[in-house]
Amino acid sequence: ADWKPKYYLALILWGKGRLEETRDLFEMCENADFAPFYIARGAFFERDAPVRAAADYKKAVELDAGSWRARHILVAYHLRQGQKTEALAAARLATADFPAEVPLQIDLAETLLTVGQPAEAAAVLDAVAALPYEGASDIYGLYVRAQVGIGISAMQKAAWPAAVEALEKSKLYPERLGTGAPFHPDTRMQDTLIALALDRMGEKDKAAAMRRVLSITP
Repeated sequence: ADWKPKYYLALILWGKGRLEETRDLFEMCENADFAPFYIARGAFFERDAPVRAAADYKKAVELDAGSWRARHILVAYHLRQGQKTEALAAARLATADFPAEVPLQIDLAETLLTVGQPAEAAAVLDAVAALPYEGASDIYGLYVRAQVGIGISAMQKAAWPAAVEALEKSKLYPERLGTGAPFHPDTRMQDTLIALALDRMGEKDKAAAMRRVLSITP
């Protein structure tokens, strides 16, 4: 009658690729009161039964309301499913409840970019202080997307100086985002847009000089 042996055996069989047996064991588990169980079962069923997986992820949040990790997993689920509104709502609630958790701040920035709000995403990232780690380039990627998004939005409004400012900012490597500048960063996309903005501002010489540099950049 205990769900725990079934759960542990399901994990072992899952690791061995014995998926039918894993499925049967997960379906036999009843009355579990352990958030990681629902996270694991949700991950197992997500591909074939995403609605069922969502229920498991939400149950994990309910059982472990004092932890941020289940919230992080729920936001990621909504993003994978293309559920932008639900992802943003879950991310806002998570950061409100756990404002000091960097992974949740990153979740919020990503969801804001997904719904087309780069300025708010940039404001969220301005408050992030992430320690250096191997996956920190993902955070920097969000930073670039946010600043470039602000720049493009300014270009669409013919606010050329503001566009240049945001695009130049996108080429920086803030240390608080957990990554340093590479030896040869690739900023050709931003420089191309900056050259276009400089043209519109009447700064033809600066734009031409930038394009000359672009033409010889590998």
